[in-house]
Amino acid sequence: MGKKKIIFLDFDGVLNSTRYHEKRGMLSFDEKKQEVEWYAQGIDPEAVVLLNEIIERTGAKVVISSAWRCGTKLDFLRKVLELRGFKGEIVGKTPYFLGEPRCHEIREYFVTHIQHITPDYVILDDDYDAGIQGHFVMTDFRVGLTKKDVDKAVDILGEVF
Repeated sequence: MGKKKIIFLDFDGVLNSTRYHEKRGMLSFDEKKQEVEWYAQGIDPEAVVLLNEIIERTGAKVVISSAWRCGTKLDFLRKVLELRGFKGEIVGKTPYFLGEPRCHEIREYFVTHIQHITPDYVILDDDYDAGIQGHFVMTDFRVGLTKKDVDKAVDILGEVF
């Protein structure tokens, strides 16, 4: 078995975008529906297809680094993504440090969860403060995850053959 591979995943600006929100319009809230379904409307299913491609091509697992993780259980985030077609495995979420750059939270994840061997990893985020050189794919919040971003992430992680 090969080295462990991880995608540190932001949601806003990666799995949704200005373009998606403009195309979709305002979120409708139907009290008869579960809360998770309302949150799922905020995720672009086309971006999830692209995320699934990275996972299929690399065998990577997902660690949530998005602000959506704050005050939210992993099971809830799994359900939100699954409702939008997510096929991968979420294995954790980064800690939250108020006022600290996201890259510090990602580094702390390694210290507390993976003490011995740093895995191959990629960070998908639209904010430069998440970036760790050689592991960062910065998306454009206006368009979200693109095919070009997918190819760059796969180059960083390495393709499964």
